[in-house]
Amino acid sequence: GGEGIPVIKVPLAKGPQARSARRVIGVLRPLAEAHDEVGDREEAGKLLREAQALLADDPAPTTGLAGALERNLAKHALARGEPREALRFAQGALARYEAAQSPHEILLASLLVAEAHNELGEFALAERAAQRALTIDSERLGDLRSYNGGQAHMELGIAQAGGGQLSSARRELQQAVSDLRSSVGENGPATLRAVAALARLDGAR
Repeated sequence: GGEGIPVIKVPLAKGPQARSARRVIGVLRPLAEAHDEVGDREEAGKLLREAQALLADDPAPTTGLAGALERNLAKHALARGEPREALRFAQGALARYEAAQSPHEILLASLLVAEAHNELGEFALAERAAQRALTIDSERLGDLRSYNGGQAHMELGIAQAGGGQLSSARRELQQAVSDLRSSVGENGPATLRAVAALARLDGAR
């Protein structure tokens, strides 16, 4: 895996320069996510472990940086099929953001909490987290469509389908597919996941 991703040698910060280490973490995070997206879990994990080590040496890590890395770790755990570990990281990020009262970041962490609960079959908890994300997105954007709103509709629909609320689940998943197609296109990973969830639901009729 990893074809098409340039090899970037990241110099690890030495000495007390926390700002330098934070810049390195800022490079490692999206690079790890890119490796996860093409299925190179091993390299993604290695990069995230480097980022964790740098963050552990930071005497005063920012909420934004620590929470963002926890979100990356949650996404990586989901990609590896380890939703319980993903939930732990996502809830850690959510707690940081709640303490900082950061609505947009609370939305992002709530989406990961919802996805992890859905993967674990904990549909009532997933529905609660997805509804929270959707509420925040609606308060920010009103009726405008968004990628995050599409994801929230998707997790809500998956949760409702798991809980037997088939009609409302179908509406949510149809909205998710529409929102995600308009924001990231037909072939975006989130779009494909929403389409697959809707197809499963239609196949169960």
